[in-house]
Amino acid sequence: MTLFSKFKILLYKAAQLRILFASVTVVILFLLLALTVNNSREKDIVNIFSRQQLVNVQNTSKRMMDVFSQIGKNIDLFSRLHPDLTIDEKELDSYYKMLSSGWEDTFDAIVMFDAGGNIKNVYPKNVVPSINVSEHFNVLSKQQKRYLGLALPDASGTLGSKQKHDRYLVLGYPLRKPNGEFSGALLISFSLSAVLHKYRQRPADDELGELWLIDEQQKILVHPRWAFVGNDIKKFLKKSDEQASMFSSENGDNFEAVVLQGDKIKQRSIISYYPVKAGDKKWTMLVVAPYSKVISPLRKTFFYTLFSSLLLIIIVIATSMSFAYKEGKRLRHREERKRLKERRDWQEKLLREKKTIEGIIEGSPIPSFVINNKHKVILWNRACSELTGHSADEMLGTGNHFKPFYSVTRPMIADLIVDSDMDGLSKHYGTKNVKKSEKVVG
Repeated sequence: MTLFSKFKILLYKAAQLRILFASVTVVILFLLLALTVNNSREKDIVNIFSRQQLVNVQNTSKRMMDVFSQIGKNIDLFSRLHPDLTIDEKELDSYYKMLSSGWEDTFDAIVMFDAGGNIKNVYPKNVVPSINVSEHFNVLSKQQKRYLGLALPDASGTLGSKQKHDRYLVLGYPLRKPNGEFSGALLISFSLSAVLHKYRQRPADDELGELWLIDEQQKILVHPRWAFVGNDIKKFLKKSDEQASMFSSENGDNFEAVVLQGDKIKQRSIISYYPVKAGDKKWTMLVVAPYSKVISPLRKTFFYTLFSSLLLIIIVIATSMSFAYKEGKRLRHREERKRLKERRDWQEKLLREKKTIEGIIEGSPIPSFVINNKHKVILWNRACSELTGHSADEMLGTGNHFKPFYSVTRPMIADLIVDSDMDGLSKHYGTKNVKKSEKVVG
Protein backbone atom coordinates (compact mmCIF):
# COMPACT_ATOMS: atom_id res chain seq x y z
CA MET A 1 0.00 0.00 0.00
CA THR A 2 1.48 3.34 -1.07
CA LEU A 3 1.74 6.41 1.13
CA PHE A 4 -0.87 8.13 -1.05
CA SER A 5 -3.34 5.28 -0.50
CA LYS A 6 -2.82 5.41 3.27
CA PHE A 7 -3.38 9.16 3.22
CA LYS A 8 -6.60 8.69 1.25
CA ILE A 9 -7.92 6.14 3.77
CA LEU A 10 -7.13 8.43 6.70
CA LEU A 11 -8.81 11.33 4.92
CA TYR A 12 -11.90 9.21 4.29
CA LYS A 13 -12.09 8.11 7.94
CA ALA A 14 -11.70 11.73 9.07
CA ALA A 15 -14.56 12.72 6.76
CA GLN A 16 -16.72 9.94 8.23
CA LEU A 17 -15.99 11.15 11.78
CA ARG A 18 -16.76 14.72 10.76
CA ILE A 19 -20.12 13.65 9.33
CA LEU A 20 -20.89 11.66 12.48
CA PHE A 21 -19.91 14.58 14.72
CA ALA A 22 -22.04 16.99 12.69
CA SER A 23 -25.00 14.60 12.87
CA VAL A 24 -24.71 14.20 16.66
CA THR A 25 -24.43 17.99 17.02
CA VAL A 26 -27.62 18.49 14.97
CA VAL A 27 -29.48 15.94 17.11
CA ILE A 28 -28.31 17.56 20.37
CA LEU A 29 -29.29 21.05 19.16
CA PHE A 30 -32.68 19.70 18.07
CA LEU A 31 -33.23 18.12 21.50
CA LEU A 32 -32.30 21.36 23.28
CA LEU A 33 -34.68 23.34 21.07
CA ALA A 34 -37.49 20.81 21.58
CA LEU A 35 -37.01 20.81 25.37
CA THR A 36 -36.99 24.62 25.46
CA VAL A 37 -40.21 24.84 23.45
CA ASN A 38 -41.83 22.09 25.53
CA ASN A 39 -40.87 23.83 28.78
CA SER A 40 -42.48 27.05 27.54
CA ARG A 41 -45.63 25.18 26.51
CA GLU A 42 -45.78 23.44 29.90
CA LYS A 43 -45.74 26.81 31.64
CA ASP A 44 -48.57 28.04 29.41
CA ILE A 45 -50.64 24.90 30.07
CA VAL A 46 -50.08 25.20 33.83
CA ASN A 47 -51.10 28.88 33.81
CA ILE A 48 -54.27 28.16 31.84
CA PHE A 49 -55.16 25.20 34.05
CA SER A 50 -54.50 27.21 37.23
CA ARG A 51 -56.86 29.98 36.10
CA GLN A 52 -59.53 27.43 35.16
CA GLN A 53 -59.22 25.67 38.52
CA LEU A 54 -59.43 28.99 40.35
CA VAL A 55 -62.69 29.80 38.53
CA ASN A 56 -64.05 26.33 39.35
CA VAL A 57 -63.20 26.64 43.04
CA GLN A 58 -64.62 30.15 43.14
CA ASN A 59 -67.89 29.02 41.55
CA THR A 60 -68.16 26.02 43.89
CA SER A 61 -67.60 28.21 46.93
CA LYS A 62 -70.15 30.78 45.80
CA ARG A 63 -72.75 28.12 45.02
CA MET A 64 -72.34 26.67 48.51
CA MET A 65 -72.71 30.10 50.10
CA ASP A 66 -75.80 30.79 47.95
CA VAL A 67 -77.33 27.49 49.08
CA PHE A 68 -76.73 28.33 52.76
CA SER A 69 -78.19 31.79 52.25
CA GLN A 70 -81.29 30.43 50.51
CA ILE A 71 -81.88 27.88 53.27
CA GLY A 72 -81.72 30.70 55.80
CA LYS A 73 -84.29 32.73 53.83
CA ASN A 74 -86.65 29.75 53.64
CA ILE A 75 -86.39 29.17 57.39
CA ASP A 76 -87.01 32.86 58.11
CA LEU A 77 -90.16 32.65 56.00
CA PHE A 78 -91.22 29.51 57.84
CA SER A 79 -90.63 31.24 61.18
CA ARG A 80 -92.84 34.18 60.22
CA LEU A 81 -95.63 31.92 58.95
CA HIS A 82 -95.56 29.58 61.96
CA PRO A 83 -94.24 31.54 64.95
CA ASP A 84 -95.75 29.11 67.47
CA LEU A 85 -94.34 26.07 65.62
CA THR A 86 -97.86 24.61 65.34
CA ILE A 87 -98.15 23.12 61.87
CA ASP A 88 -99.91 20.20 60.29
CA GLU A 89 -97.63 17.13 59.94
CA LYS A 90 -98.28 16.77 56.21
CA GLU A 91 -97.58 20.44 55.64
CA LEU A 92 -94.38 20.15 57.71
CA ASP A 93 -93.18 17.14 55.66
CA SER A 94 -93.95 19.07 52.51
CA TYR A 95 -91.93 22.00 53.84
CA TYR A 96 -89.02 19.74 54.77
CA LYS A 97 -89.04 18.25 51.27
CA MET A 98 -88.99 21.72 49.78
CA LEU A 99 -86.19 22.75 52.14
CA SER A 100 -84.05 19.74 51.25
CA SER A 101 -84.82 19.81 47.54
CA GLY A 102 -81.66 19.57 45.46
CA TRP A 103 -79.36 18.36 48.23
CA GLU A 104 -81.11 15.20 49.43
CA ASP A 105 -77.93 13.15 49.01
CA THR A 106 -75.89 15.45 51.21
CA PHE A 107 -77.95 16.16 54.33
CA ASP A 108 -78.13 13.92 57.36
CA ALA A 109 -81.19 15.19 59.21
CA ILE A 110 -83.38 18.25 59.90
CA VAL A 111 -84.22 18.67 63.59
CA MET A 112 -86.72 21.18 65.05
CA PHE A 113 -86.23 22.38 68.66
CA ASP A 114 -88.56 24.45 70.78
CA ALA A 115 -87.29 27.24 73.00
CA GLY A 116 -86.67 24.82 75.84
CA GLY A 117 -84.38 22.59 73.80
CA ASN A 118 -86.88 19.81 73.30
CA ILE A 119 -86.90 18.04 69.93
CA LYS A 120 -90.30 18.61 68.32
CA ASN A 121 -89.69 16.98 64.97
CA VAL A 122 -87.02 15.09 62.98
CA TYR A 123 -86.89 14.68 59.21
CA PRO A 124 -86.70 12.10 57.68
CA LYS A 125 -88.98 10.26 60.07
CA ASN A 126 -87.61 7.50 62.27
CA VAL A 127 -84.04 8.65 61.51
CA VAL A 128 -81.52 9.20 64.28
CA PRO A 129 -79.12 12.08 63.45
CA SER A 130 -75.50 10.97 63.06
CA ILE A 131 -74.38 13.74 65.43
CA ASN A 132 -75.47 15.10 68.78
CA VAL A 133 -77.43 18.16 67.56
CA SER A 134 -78.47 19.15 71.10
CA GLU A 135 -74.95 20.46 71.81
CA HIS A 136 -75.18 22.78 68.82
CA PHE A 137 -78.67 23.95 69.86
CA ASN A 138 -77.28 24.99 73.23
CA VAL A 139 -74.69 27.18 71.49
CA LEU A 140 -77.30 28.66 69.13
CA SER A 141 -79.80 29.39 71.93
CA LYS A 142 -77.16 31.47 73.72
CA GLN A 143 -76.14 33.39 70.59
CA GLN A 144 -79.65 33.44 69.09
CA LYS A 145 -78.29 34.06 65.59
CA ARG A 146 -77.43 31.97 62.58
CA TYR A 147 -74.99 29.27 63.47
CA LEU A 148 -72.42 27.31 61.46
CA GLY A 149 -70.45 24.54 63.07
CA LEU A 150 -68.69 21.26 62.53
CA ALA A 151 -69.28 17.99 64.30
CA LEU A 152 -67.85 14.51 64.39
CA PRO A 153 -70.23 11.52 64.28
CA ASP A 154 -71.75 10.35 67.53
CA ALA A 155 -69.58 7.43 68.62
CA SER A 156 -72.59 5.73 70.23
CA GLY A 157 -74.49 5.57 66.93
CA THR A 158 -74.48 2.77 64.37
CA LEU A 159 -72.49 4.14 61.40
CA GLY A 160 -70.65 2.79 58.44
CA SER A 161 -66.86 2.96 58.19
CA LYS A 162 -66.99 6.00 55.91
CA GLN A 163 -69.47 7.87 58.12
CA LYS A 164 -67.28 7.34 61.18
CA HIS A 165 -64.52 9.39 59.56
CA ASP A 166 -66.76 11.99 57.96
CA ARG A 167 -67.30 15.46 59.38
CA TYR A 168 -70.72 17.05 59.49
CA LEU A 169 -71.64 20.61 58.71
CA VAL A 170 -74.31 21.94 61.07
CA LEU A 171 -76.45 24.89 60.01
CA GLY A 172 -78.59 26.42 62.76
CA TYR A 173 -81.34 28.99 62.21
CA PRO A 174 -83.27 30.59 65.14
CA LEU A 175 -87.07 30.74 64.99
CA ARG A 176 -88.78 33.84 66.42
CA LYS A 177 -92.23 35.00 67.35
CA PRO A 178 -93.70 38.20 65.84
CA ASN A 179 -92.43 40.15 68.87
CA GLY A 180 -88.88 38.84 68.22
CA GLU A 181 -88.86 36.42 71.12
CA PHE A 182 -86.82 33.24 70.58
CA SER A 183 -89.20 30.33 70.00
CA GLY A 184 -86.89 27.54 68.91
CA ALA A 185 -84.52 26.55 66.10
CA LEU A 186 -84.06 24.40 63.04
CA LEU A 187 -80.73 22.56 62.84
CA ILE A 188 -79.70 20.87 59.63
CA SER A 189 -76.72 18.51 59.48
CA PHE A 190 -74.87 17.75 56.24
CA SER A 191 -72.08 15.40 55.27
CA LEU A 192 -69.37 17.99 54.62
CA SER A 193 -67.46 15.94 52.05
CA ALA A 194 -70.72 15.18 50.19
CA VAL A 195 -71.61 18.89 50.07
CA LEU A 196 -68.22 19.84 48.66
CA HIS A 197 -68.20 17.21 45.95
CA LYS A 198 -71.83 17.85 45.00
CA TYR A 199 -71.17 21.47 44.15
CA ARG A 200 -68.03 20.96 42.15
CA GLN A 201 -68.54 22.23 38.64
CA ARG A 202 -67.27 19.27 36.63
CA PRO A 203 -67.05 15.54 37.38
CA ALA A 204 -63.70 15.50 35.59
CA ASP A 205 -62.24 17.68 38.36
CA ASP A 206 -62.01 14.63 40.60
CA GLU A 207 -59.64 13.02 38.12
CA LEU A 208 -57.28 16.01 38.08
CA GLY A 209 -57.30 17.10 41.70
CA GLU A 210 -58.36 16.54 45.29
CA LEU A 211 -60.80 18.82 47.10
CA TRP A 212 -59.65 20.04 50.52
CA LEU A 213 -61.28 22.33 53.08
CA ILE A 214 -59.48 24.13 55.91
CA ASP A 215 -60.71 26.36 58.74
CA GLU A 216 -59.48 29.73 60.03
CA GLN A 217 -56.59 28.07 61.90
CA GLN A 218 -55.66 26.23 58.67
CA LYS A 219 -56.69 22.91 60.16
CA ILE A 220 -57.84 20.39 57.59
CA LEU A 221 -61.60 19.81 57.73
CA VAL A 222 -62.08 17.72 54.60
CA HIS A 223 -59.48 15.54 52.91
CA PRO A 224 -59.70 12.35 50.78
CA ARG A 225 -57.47 10.63 53.35
CA TRP A 226 -59.05 10.52 56.80
CA ALA A 227 -55.65 10.53 58.56
CA PHE A 228 -55.02 14.09 57.32
CA VAL A 229 -58.22 15.53 58.84
CA GLY A 230 -57.62 17.71 61.91
CA ASN A 231 -53.93 18.32 61.14
CA ASP A 232 -52.32 21.64 60.25
CA ILE A 233 -52.09 21.99 56.49
CA LYS A 234 -48.52 23.29 56.76
CA LYS A 235 -47.42 19.77 57.69
CA PHE A 236 -48.44 18.50 54.25
CA LEU A 237 -47.98 21.50 51.98
CA LYS A 238 -44.77 23.44 51.39
CA LYS A 239 -44.87 26.51 49.17
CA SER A 240 -41.79 27.44 47.12
CA ASP A 241 -41.97 31.05 48.39
CA GLU A 242 -41.62 30.58 52.13
CA GLN A 243 -42.16 34.30 52.87
CA ALA A 244 -45.58 34.49 51.25
CA SER A 245 -48.75 33.51 53.11
CA MET A 246 -50.44 30.62 51.35
CA PHE A 247 -54.10 31.68 51.62
CA SER A 248 -53.98 35.44 52.17
CA SER A 249 -55.96 36.63 49.13
CA GLU A 250 -59.66 37.43 49.65
CA ASN A 251 -60.30 36.81 45.94
CA GLY A 252 -58.57 33.44 45.80
CA ASP A 253 -55.37 32.60 44.00
CA ASN A 254 -53.24 29.73 42.74
CA PHE A 255 -49.64 28.67 43.28
CA GLU A 256 -47.30 25.70 43.01
CA ALA A 257 -46.28 23.73 46.08
CA VAL A 258 -44.87 20.40 47.19
CA VAL A 259 -47.55 18.25 48.82
CA LEU A 260 -46.87 15.34 51.14
CA GLN A 261 -49.12 12.49 50.01
CA GLY A 262 -48.33 10.05 52.79
CA ASP A 263 -45.48 7.61 53.46
CA LYS A 264 -43.11 10.55 52.92
CA ILE A 265 -44.05 10.71 49.21
CA LYS A 266 -43.70 14.30 47.98
CA GLN A 267 -45.59 15.46 44.92
CA ARG A 268 -45.32 18.69 42.96
CA SER A 269 -48.84 20.12 42.78
CA ILE A 270 -50.87 23.10 41.61
CA ILE A 271 -53.02 24.65 44.35
CA SER A 272 -56.12 26.75 43.62
CA TYR A 273 -58.08 28.19 46.56
CA TYR A 274 -61.00 30.47 47.39
CA PRO A 275 -62.51 31.50 50.75
CA VAL A 276 -65.90 30.15 51.88
CA LYS A 277 -67.85 32.54 54.14
CA ALA A 278 -70.92 31.34 56.01
CA GLY A 279 -72.19 32.93 59.19
CA ASP A 280 -69.28 33.93 61.35
CA LYS A 281 -67.02 31.30 59.79
CA LYS A 282 -64.41 31.82 57.11
CA TRP A 283 -63.03 28.64 55.66
CA THR A 284 -60.89 28.03 52.60
CA MET A 285 -61.66 25.59 49.82
CA LEU A 286 -58.81 24.38 47.67
CA VAL A 287 -58.17 21.94 44.86
CA VAL A 288 -54.81 20.14 44.85
CA ALA A 289 -53.92 18.92 41.34
CA PRO A 290 -50.72 16.89 40.70
CA TYR A 291 -48.46 18.74 38.29
CA SER A 292 -47.69 15.51 36.41
CA LYS A 293 -51.38 14.88 35.67
CA VAL A 294 -51.93 18.42 34.43
CA ILE A 295 -49.14 18.25 31.88
CA SER A 296 -49.46 14.53 31.16
CA PRO A 297 -51.32 14.98 27.81
CA LEU A 298 -48.74 17.53 26.68
CA ARG A 299 -45.82 15.30 27.67
CA LYS A 300 -47.32 12.30 25.88
CA THR A 301 -47.72 14.38 22.73
CA PHE A 302 -44.22 15.82 23.17
CA PHE A 303 -42.53 12.44 23.58
CA TYR A 304 -44.48 10.99 20.66
CA THR A 305 -43.52 13.93 18.44
CA LEU A 306 -39.93 13.87 19.69
CA PHE A 307 -39.63 10.13 19.07
CA SER A 308 -41.07 10.49 15.56
CA SER A 309 -38.77 13.43 14.77
CA LEU A 310 -35.66 11.67 16.10
CA LEU A 311 -36.58 8.55 14.16
CA LEU A 312 -36.96 10.63 11.00
CA ILE A 313 -33.63 12.39 11.64
CA ILE A 314 -31.86 9.06 12.23
CA ILE A 315 -33.35 7.65 9.02
CA VAL A 316 -32.26 10.76 7.06
CA ILE A 317 -28.75 10.65 8.58
CA ALA A 318 -28.42 6.90 7.96
CA THR A 319 -29.65 7.33 4.39
CA SER A 320 -27.27 10.25 3.81
CA MET A 321 -24.32 8.35 5.24
CA SER A 322 -25.20 5.30 3.18
CA PHE A 323 -25.46 7.44 0.06
CA ALA A 324 -22.19 9.21 0.92
CA TYR A 325 -20.49 5.84 1.53
CA LYS A 326 -21.74 4.43 -1.78
CA GLU A 327 -20.82 7.61 -3.61
CA GLY A 328 -17.37 7.61 -1.99
CA LYS A 329 -16.93 3.96 -2.88
CA ARG A 330 -17.90 4.67 -6.48
CA LEU A 331 -15.46 7.58 -6.63
CA ARG A 332 -12.71 5.43 -5.10
CA HIS A 333 -13.33 2.69 -7.65
CA ARG A 334 -13.26 5.24 -10.44
CA GLU A 335 -10.03 6.68 -9.05
CA GLU A 336 -8.52 3.20 -8.75
CA ARG A 337 -9.51 2.39 -12.32
CA LYS A 338 -7.93 5.66 -13.40
CA ARG A 339 -4.71 4.83 -11.52
CA LEU A 340 -4.63 1.31 -12.96
CA LYS A 341 -5.09 2.67 -16.47
CA GLU A 342 -2.31 5.20 -15.90
CA ARG A 343 -0.09 2.43 -14.56
CA ARG A 344 -0.79 0.24 -17.58
CA ASP A 345 -0.10 3.17 -19.88
CA TRP A 346 3.20 3.86 -18.14
CA GLN A 347 4.13 0.17 -18.21
CA GLU A 348 3.36 -0.02 -21.91
CA LYS A 349 5.33 3.16 -22.51
CA LEU A 350 8.29 1.85 -20.50
CA LEU A 351 8.10 -1.46 -22.34
CA ARG A 352 8.12 0.30 -25.69
CA GLU A 353 11.05 2.45 -24.63
CA LYS A 354 12.90 -0.62 -23.36
CA LYS A 355 12.38 -2.45 -26.61
CA THR A 356 13.42 0.64 -28.51
CA ILE A 357 16.62 0.96 -26.47
CA GLU A 358 17.29 -2.79 -26.77
CA GLY A 359 16.79 -2.55 -30.50
CA ILE A 360 19.19 0.37 -30.74
CA ILE A 361 21.85 -1.34 -28.63
CA GLU A 362 21.35 -4.71 -30.34
CA GLY A 363 21.78 -3.20 -33.79
CA SER A 364 24.69 -0.96 -32.79
CA PRO A 365 28.08 -1.88 -34.46
CA ILE A 366 29.78 -0.93 -31.19
CA PRO A 367 30.23 -3.91 -28.81
CA SER A 368 27.97 -3.10 -25.83
CA PHE A 369 26.42 -4.82 -22.87
CA VAL A 370 24.19 -3.66 -19.95
CA ILE A 371 24.15 -4.84 -16.33
CA ASN A 372 21.60 -4.19 -13.56
CA ASN A 373 22.22 -3.06 -9.98
CA LYS A 374 22.90 -6.70 -9.04
CA HIS A 375 25.73 -6.84 -11.60
CA LYS A 376 23.85 -9.32 -13.79
CA VAL A 377 23.96 -8.96 -17.58
CA ILE A 378 20.58 -7.94 -18.96
CA LEU A 379 21.68 -7.02 -22.51
CA TRP A 380 24.58 -8.38 -24.67
CA ASN A 381 24.49 -7.12 -28.25
CA ARG A 382 25.48 -8.93 -31.39
CA ALA A 383 28.70 -6.89 -31.85
CA CYS A 384 29.82 -7.88 -28.36
CA SER A 385 29.13 -11.57 -29.15
CA GLU A 386 31.22 -11.34 -32.34
CA LEU A 387 34.03 -9.54 -30.48
CA THR A 388 34.25 -11.85 -27.48
CA GLY A 389 33.05 -15.12 -28.93
CA HIS A 390 30.51 -15.47 -26.16
CA SER A 391 26.88 -15.51 -27.16
CA ALA A 392 24.09 -13.56 -25.45
CA ASP A 393 22.57 -16.82 -24.16
CA GLU A 394 25.77 -17.56 -22.25
CA MET A 395 26.04 -14.16 -20.68
CA LEU A 396 22.45 -13.03 -19.94
CA GLY A 397 21.53 -13.35 -16.25
CA THR A 398 25.12 -14.02 -15.15
CA GLY A 399 27.91 -11.94 -13.68
CA ASN A 400 30.54 -13.37 -16.04
CA HIS A 401 30.85 -10.30 -18.26
CA PHE A 402 34.45 -9.83 -17.09
CA LYS A 403 35.68 -13.19 -18.45
CA PRO A 404 36.01 -12.23 -22.11
CA PHE A 405 38.23 -9.32 -21.09
CA TYR A 406 40.13 -10.51 -17.99
CA SER A 407 41.63 -13.78 -16.88
CA VAL A 408 40.88 -13.14 -13.20
CA THR A 409 37.74 -12.01 -11.40
CA ARG A 410 37.68 -8.26 -11.16
CA PRO A 411 35.12 -5.47 -11.54
CA MET A 412 34.69 -3.71 -14.79
CA ILE A 413 34.06 0.00 -15.21
CA ALA A 414 30.30 -0.71 -15.49
CA ASP A 415 30.35 -2.48 -12.10
CA LEU A 416 32.15 0.40 -10.42
CA ILE A 417 29.77 2.96 -11.96
CA VAL A 418 26.71 0.97 -10.74
CA ASP A 419 28.21 0.97 -7.21
CA SER A 420 29.40 4.60 -7.53
CA ASP A 421 32.79 3.28 -6.38
CA MET A 422 35.20 6.11 -7.31
CA ASP A 423 37.98 4.60 -5.21
CA GLY A 424 37.66 1.37 -7.15
CA LEU A 425 37.96 3.30 -10.41
CA SER A 426 41.16 4.88 -9.19
CA LYS A 427 42.47 1.52 -8.03
CA HIS A 428 41.73 -0.49 -11.16
CA TYR A 429 41.75 2.18 -13.82
CA GLY A 430 43.97 4.92 -12.34
CA THR A 431 46.37 4.80 -15.26
CA LYS A 432 43.51 5.21 -17.73
CA ASN A 433 42.82 8.73 -16.49
CA VAL A 434 39.18 7.88 -15.66
CA LYS A 435 37.28 10.65 -13.86
CA LYS A 436 33.69 11.45 -12.90
CA SER A 437 31.64 13.30 -15.50
CA GLU A 438 30.65 16.84 -14.64
CA LYS A 439 27.52 16.65 -16.82
CA VAL A 440 26.13 13.17 -16.18
CA VAL A 441 24.42 12.88 -12.79
CA GLY A 442 25.01 9.71 -10.75
